[in-house]
Amino acid sequence: MTSYDALLLVSFGGPNGPDEVLPFLQNITEGKNIPPQRLESVAKHYEHFGGVSPIVAENAAILSATRAELDRRGNTTPIYFGCLHAPPFLDDVIATIGENKKVQLFCLSAYSSYASCGKYVESIRAAKAKVAPTLIIDKVPPYSYRDGFLDPLVRSTAKALAAFDSSQQQKAELLFTAHSLPIAQTKKSPYVPEVKLAASEIVDRLEEQVGRSFKWKLAWQSRSGSPKVPWLEPSIKETLAQHAWEESPAPLVIVPVGFVCENMETAWDLDVEARQQCEELGIPMQRARTGALDAQFASMIADILVEEEIGSDTCSNCELRCK
Repeated sequence: MTSYDALLLVSFGGPNGPDEVLPFLQNITEGKNIPPQRLESVAKHYEHFGGVSPIVAENAAILSATRAELDRRGNTTPIYFGCLHAPPFLDDVIATIGENKKVQLFCLSAYSSYASCGKYVESIRAAKAKVAPTLIIDKVPPYSYRDGFLDPLVRSTAKALAAFDSSQQQKAELLFTAHSLPIAQTKKSPYVPEVKLAASEIVDRLEEQVGRSFKWKLAWQSRSGSPKVPWLEPSIKETLAQHAWEESPAPLVIVPVGFVCENMETAWDLDVEARQQCEELGIPMQRARTGALDAQFASMIADILVEEEIGSDTCSNCELRCK
């Protein structure tokens, strides 16, 4: 049985209706001097989906599946859920948990970087200092190397591959994507090596499963901010354009290895923009789903909760200094 009094799942968050879109975007960009026109442009992406981010339903499903898995194991540890940029906000959730408890923090973000790890720690620390200073919170380190993260993506990729006809399946290649970040930021964490390692591991497991080798590439998506600041490249748009120049370009399965949950950046950047580009370029394309709704993901969370110690050694080559 776990030594923790509670489990806290934390997500980036997303709007749950049209009225929440602009407040959500304003929360994300607070203090960054983003022009209102830019926010209105991004808001139109949400309007395309009725003002609701896919991450909202995914979060609810993950919370429910994790609770069910713990109950199945006879583990009554309570679970709380909060978001960085949308209700329920961390201040409110941590205040609800209360003082003098030991909590294990699991972020729905699998990699090491300021955006995917450090920001979560920073926000939790600020909320705790404000509403529950005596609360002890231990964060689960990035977990992109765990089977519970990788195997669901292997199954999702295999399912997307099977959506091609038999001829296309034999020719298909894999295009992994992850969120682009400023290069200066990535020098302070093992984000890029972690993403590459996860993609490589998924390829190895898929090859063993289907019995053939795959060519694969890694591209970066969803960059934002000043064009004067260098970000990780190549972009997915550049990669697809280059792929189209190859003789008889192979069908592609796009695998969002950098994301735990479906969100607006998978729904818009991949399912709308990348799909449209592939159609224009004549590239057959299927898209693998993220893996958090796979039962093994909830099982992984339950496994982590009962581990004797959090594996802080996985953070040893990271300069974020979360602890």
